Amino acid sequence: AAGAATLGLITRNRPAMFFPYPESAGHHAYYARVECSPCDRDTCDDLRCLARLTPDGAWALLSAMLRRETTA
Repeated sequence: AAGAATLGLITRNRPAMFFPYPESAGHHAYYARVECSPCDRDTCDDLRCLARLTPDGAWALLSAMLRRETTA
């Protein structure tokens, strides 16, 4: 609502389903593209999709977004 770029952390489903914000406006979805996704389970013993989202990966996207904001 404030017009700020956002970073969405998406684990098991398609980003477009739950993160409808365009990259052209500076938004990014950090999505774990695993063999079993997209998924519609409510419970799972595997959790590969969650384990592949790392702080380093999120920071890489976020820091790039912040650099673009400060140079714009």
